[in-house]
Amino acid sequence: MSSIDFHAHHSPQGAWFTFTCGALGAGGGPGLETGEVPKHRIYIGWAEAGEGSNCHVMPFLQEHAGADPKAAYTPEQKKADARLRVNRLDPAGLKRDYGFATDRWTHGPLSFALHTPVVPVPEPGKAPLAAERAALLPAIAGELVLDNRHGSTALTLFFALGVEAPSAAVPLELGPDAVGFSWRNRWGVAARRLPGIRMTSSFSLPDSLAKVAVFHRLCNHPCIAVPVPAGATVTLPLAIGAFVGGTATVGIDLRYRYADFYAGIEDVLASCLARHAELSARAARQDAWLAATALSADRRLLLAHATRSYWYSNQALMEGQVPVWVVNEGEYAMTNTFDLTVDHAFYESMLNPWVLRSALDMFADRYSYVDQVVDPVTKAAYPGGISFCHDMGVNNVWSERGHSSYEVSGIPGCFSYMTAEQLDNWILCATTYVVRSGDSAWLREREPIVRACLRSLQNRDHHDPAKRTGLTQFDSSRVVAGAEITTYDSLDHSLAQARNNLYMGVKNWAGWLGLELLLGKLGDAAATAEARAGAVLAARTIAAAADPATGIIPAIFEPASPGAKSAIIPAIEGLAYPRWWGLDAVLDPKGPYGNLITALDRHLQAIMKPGVCLFPDGGWKLSSTSGNSWMSKIMISQHVADRQFGMQPSAAVQTAGDAAHVKWQVVGSRLFAASDQCIDGEGKASKYYPRLVTAWLWLDGALPPL
Repeated sequence: MSSIDFHAHHSPQGAWFTFTCGALGAGGGPGLETGEVPKHRIYIGWAEAGEGSNCHVMPFLQEHAGADPKAAYTPEQKKADARLRVNRLDPAGLKRDYGFATDRWTHGPLSFALHTPVVPVPEPGKAPLAAERAALLPAIAGELVLDNRHGSTALTLFFALGVEAPSAAVPLELGPDAVGFSWRNRWGVAARRLPGIRMTSSFSLPDSLAKVAVFHRLCNHPCIAVPVPAGATVTLPLAIGAFVGGTATVGIDLRYRYADFYAGIEDVLASCLARHAELSARAARQDAWLAATALSADRRLLLAHATRSYWYSNQALMEGQVPVWVVNEGEYAMTNTFDLTVDHAFYESMLNPWVLRSALDMFADRYSYVDQVVDPVTKAAYPGGISFCHDMGVNNVWSERGHSSYEVSGIPGCFSYMTAEQLDNWILCATTYVVRSGDSAWLREREPIVRACLRSLQNRDHHDPAKRTGLTQFDSSRVVAGAEITTYDSLDHSLAQARNNLYMGVKNWAGWLGLELLLGKLGDAAATAEARAGAVLAARTIAAAADPATGIIPAIFEPASPGAKSAIIPAIEGLAYPRWWGLDAVLDPKGPYGNLITALDRHLQAIMKPGVCLFPDGGWKLSSTSGNSWMSKIMISQHVADRQFGMQPSAAVQTAGDAAHVKWQVVGSRLFAASDQCIDGEGKASKYYPRLVTAWLWLDGALPPL
């Protein structure tokens, strides 16, 4: 690794809960239902024997973090700064093993690990309840080890937090086998009850470790400590978990699925400790599995980092007896943002196809609408059709039917409508779900939506069949002012404009193919032929736009647009979908769409050069005219470049790119536990983001031991 100094999520799935740590001097800790990085003080280490002795902690702790909290109660007394007795261990001696499911730090005799093995999410109502209960445990297993075999005096091993919130620590009754505390009843930490173990809380870590310390509820330094005799090694299993009972959302009343299986935070933590050996062993197997794959070390790190970030963002919820899967959009906390759902679909269709169906059903039933389309030149309106919202709400607050939290009429640029792209996204997700799950009954149930999507895609091209190009030519009437945008809302015209856009054009082509596949399964030969005709038109239009001399296809097919002079890598992004569906024939340069495939191959070879679509460090520049490059989208294009165009990881352009992209995450985004939008190699937006899970494409369908 280019650095070990970076934050990472450590999360159970379905709980929107994280224990974030890893960036040195930056704190971290538990975060529940938030898009913000926690800034609690993390104390992991050991104390020497004797009252008033020094404490030695992992260098996660912020230097000089926190004021003396007692000053608020006794302002006239002189305060002894207990922080002077808390020594951060030298970062130079810290080692980090960042595996697929285990994140372990070691400093001399001290070791701290967090285990987050990946498991599929069983579908509620169809899977055994015991399997659901096990998969949706809202806690992670941790482990502290202190080796005092060569010591001559006893030491004290501890795990403590200085919580950046009003005091609300609660000692928990966990029975004879465990001790622990919670913050209110929402998140908590527990440890195996070992000989001599104590749980205390005071105004500072040294006070919490004092012999006379008790659990002072007024204070915000809860601490679990255990003695380590001279000549001994002590291993302390930990559980870090969360619990939200009752109604968890607004607008639609939903509850966490795990609340059907666990009685509260005490039950969650005790269950995690009871399964500790199982969870840590599964994590070790998955670590070994990833290490044995053909992926490079850089790609293994990026895959592990991306998976952890996706896991933090998701929620397994229930509306009555109906399961509702949610992925929150990182720092923005938008609910099931559709242009992320389509990218998560690769991972989800491998492990949990039903969660993709859950999102498709919610979009179809609650978050769809019918509009008109507007000619950008004449401003005349024509029939449009069905499309879908950008998202379903924000911060656990669900939007009203047919509206997102993001899209607003009359605003050009960011926050405008993404109507055409979300239409494509429903088609692509539906095709992915049907192909990977084989669920023909669902397809028959959703046949009216599939047919409506065909008409809508045609209308957004042109109401006159003779003037169709296979691409989106009109804007939605919901826009009112400006133009429709794409998921690349914060980039320049090369990618932000939906109309006559190369990126959208290839995505349209994939959408036509998806409709052809779905309508073919439904047995409608005429509609299938219409969809195929759209794909032929799109391929012809895109291939014809290539510059004969350079092979570069302009980003926007409107000569007056600034984007017409831009070169973009996401021209190839849409090829990922037919490849995922197994449509090898349509990707064959000698096949029915050979004109498109050959043109895109030539385009890619022409732009993958420094100063065009490569940054000076070798990182991939999605647009030649923008420094804003998105890791999740780069990963999709890397997969297509590898598998479609033979740009294997051993190629210099891929190897240098991977090294740069790792640095973007662990150096440029060190405080954000995965950042998608990196500007000139530094994380600037889309922090705490789940979308990087597109890295699972690199596995070509291979799964870890589950």
